[in-house]
This record gives sequence, C-alpha cells and structure tokens, in this order.
Amino acid sequence: DEIDAVETEEQLHSIIARFINTGIFIFINWRVEPYVLDRGSYSIILDLPNFMLPSLSYYLDANEAGMREVLRTFLIDTAILAGYPRAEAENSAEESISIEQELAGWIAQENDAMPQAGPMAVNMSTLVERYPGIPWRAILTRLTDHCETVGFDCLQSVKRDADKFLFIDLSYLERLSFALHTRPARSWIPLLRHSLIHWAAPFLDSRFRNAEFQLRRGLTAGFLPQPRWKFCIQRTGEALPSMTDMMFVSKFFTPQDSKVGGEVIRRLKTSFIHRLQNANWLDDPTRRRALSKAESMALNIGAPNNYMF
Repeated sequence: DEIDAVETEEQLHSIIARFINTGIFIFINWRVEPYVLDRGSYSIILDLPNFMLPSLSYYLDANEAGMREVLRTFLIDTAILAGYPRAEAENSAEESISIEQELAGWIAQENDAMPQAGPMAVNMSTLVERYPGIPWRAILTRLTDHCETVGFDCLQSVKRDADKFLFIDLSYLERLSFALHTRPARSWIPLLRHSLIHWAAPFLDSRFRNAEFQLRRGLTAGFLPQPRWKFCIQRTGEALPSMTDMMFVSKFFTPQDSKVGGEVIRRLKTSFIHRLQNANWLDDPTRRRALSKAESMALNIGAPNNYMF
C-alpha cells in the first residue's frame, strides 16, 4: 500500500532507504570491506544493484528475449497473487522490465576510468552534493537506527563525515541520481512493487514459492527447490551472518568459554610472534614488517565487540 501511494520524492526516498536496509538492493548495493589503501580501516563499497535477472545480457541481448519472457510471466503471476487485476499486472510487469533494461544499459556503457590505485574514499557530504537524487542520509539514518535498536554502535565514523564510501561506477550513480530527481516519483512504482514481491516470494505461501521455482527453473536448467525450512535458514544466515553467529555463541557457550578461548588464542599469538622473532630465514626488514602485522592482529571469540566502524 505504501508503494502504491508514492507521490513525492520524499516518499520515494523513504521506500528506497527501507528497501536497501532490508537487503533489497534495487538501485545500488553496498557492502563493508577492508580498505586496501589504509590497513585496518573499513569502507562501504557502493556497488551495482541486484537485478531480478542474473545477467545484464538477459536485458540487453535481443537473443535473450526468452529470459525476459520468463521474468515477465513471473512478475504478472505474482502480482495477480498479490491482488492486482491482470491488466494492471501486465502493464506493471512491462514497465518494471523496461526500467531494469534502462539501468542495465547505463551499466553496460563505457564507464569513467578508474584510478590505478583504485577508487578514492569520500564522505557522506560529498555523496549528497554530487548525487542528490539518491537518498543517502535516509539510508544512513535507517541503518544506524536499526543498529541502536539492537544495541550496536555502528557507522560512527560515517556520522562524523569521515571518508568511508568507495565508488564502483561513477557514471551509473550520476545517471541514477538525475533520473530519481527529475522523473515523477510514481514512474518508479512498478519496479518498487515487483522488486518487493520478487524478494519476498520465497517467504510467502506455496503459490508464490511455486512461481519463484518456475522462474528459477526457467533461468537455470536443473534447478530444484529446497525444503522451505532449509531455504529460510540459509537466507537468514546470508542476510544476518553476524547476528546468527552471536545467537549461536550465546546459546551454546558460556562467558567462561570465552575467557578460556581468549587465553588460548592469546597464547597462540604470542607463540607465533616468538617464532617470527627467532626465524633464521627472515632478514631484518622482512622480520620487522612481519612482526608489525602479527602484533596488530585483532583477537575475537565468537563475535567482535564492535561492528562496522
């Protein structure tokens, strides 16, 4: 209902932020990785979106019309299951695929040259200034609110406007920002609607699950559906790896286990450093670098004390 009620850019931004923080990477994807130019630092990689079809060529190649038809059938069937009239479901499916084709076309075009050293990190203020059509602050606010709700202190360096964001495709972000800012908010409803249904289908009743199976079978020869319970466990682990790790540790291990385990790995680290100090096959410069790295190794049992900066 909220998607179908979108009228303004503010409402559109709110939906996009909720999608991205739920794991529906409709326009952009982001992930946290070590920053290779600054050892010990982590950055948010701004990556390309997850499309409903697994390959850009399925959207752009005239010979792949069959794949687009498989997706079109899935979108129509699941929209009807969600309560939309057939005529609206058909029109919405066509518009959704058309939007994804356009996004895929932007990605396929020649992109800006990447610096030899890799992308340089920028801060939130720079993102907002360069790409105002993308709801950066709404995304950040929802993410940090989720962190605080479950007791985590995350993204503090981003709040301080530190340079934590790395670009994958500058040209794509420019086109996306311009389109989101200049086109009517309601023009994006078909893609929002079908992206949500596509993401949720495996978790809904057997009718949606069967439709999703037909989609996968049409795209991947020999695909067999998993039992529902196994699928749900797998998806939960993929979406919340740190959370599930912490739940496992808290259920099956005591605080005393953590102390014992911590002592074991501290002794292992001490032993490792001792061996480096006495390794006769290392020259002095190499030994110094190796010892510096070894001494900076962080030790975690079960889960780190802090997540994401």
